[in-house]
Amino acid sequence: MIQDFISNEGKKGLSLFFAGWGMDKRPFGSLACKDMDIMICYDYTDTGFDYRLIERYGTIMITAWSMGVWAAGKIIPCLKAKGKEITRATAINGTLLPVSDLYGIPEKIFSGTLEGFSEKTLTKFRRRMCGDTANYELFMSGAPLRSIGSLHDELASIYKTATSENSSKGLDDTTCAETIKAECQGNWSDAIICTKDRIFPADNQIRFWTDAGISYELTDRTHYCNDIFSLKITGR
Repeated sequence: MIQDFISNEGKKGLSLFFAGWGMDKRPFGSLACKDMDIMICYDYTDTGFDYRLIERYGTIMITAWSMGVWAAGKIIPCLKAKGKEITRATAINGTLLPVSDLYGIPEKIFSGTLEGFSEKTLTKFRRRMCGDTANYELFMSGAPLRSIGSLHDELASIYKTATSENSSKGLDDTTCAETIKAECQGNWSDAIICTKDRIFPADNQIRFWTDAGISYELTDRTHYCNDIFSLKITGR
């Protein structure tokens, strides 16, 4: 993944934000925090993480959105193993099982989006992500500057890796809840679920975080919810 500082002023704490699929720094570049530096992670074509970039921080606050929840789920246990204090880890509109009929985006929808991916389907996705014209125009005023090819490659990589992980874990109806709880307890603080989310079905998110034993808040928003991002990333 790409790790990019939004603000890097030598502060003691770090706000670490895992963005969703298809993002870059541009939609979030104006964020600032009085007490923490801010780093954004995006492009999960490769989920590798360079821990050297954040060695100097003793405390880290994590916010993860959409596919970033899945990506952050790989990194949080490693940060804790390295002795980092995670002050909070909040998931927004995502789960650790992004390709799942029960806990994420249904497999047929995910694979269908990938197979037919184009400029047209990207526009359709972004409109569904934003929900209404005003929110769409807000997003597009600072939309990511990435090529269609890079977005397709990232989506394909997420699909391949996530489905492979599902298979290797042997997840089924009898073992899934147990596995989810083991992976989430002690790593995640809370979740925010937007009931108007047209990307990650809210019912699947509720099912995931309930089985994980993690408290969640329901709010009447869409998948892209800039005001919630701003509040959580800046620690307000």
